[in-house]
Amino acid sequence: MLVVAVIAGSFIFGVIIYGQIKSEPLSSADSGKETERSDQKNSILEMLEYFETRKEKSELIIKSPSPVVDPSI
Repeated sequence: MLVVAVIAGSFIFGVIIYGQIKSEPLSSADSGKETERSDQKNSILEMLEYFETRKEKSELIIKSPSPVVDPSI
């Protein structure tokens, strides 16, 4: 009997929560979307700059060999 009451209560609670979520708007303003897009663009540009710097450093390391000769050779 208790199990049936818990299941019924959970179902009713789920329906109420679903109704509340369904009635809420997804976004409040279009200006928020524009700032979000510009933030994403800035973030992408920062990551591209970071990886370009890493690429330059890697090429520099590859082009300049170590002055120490490996003694095991």
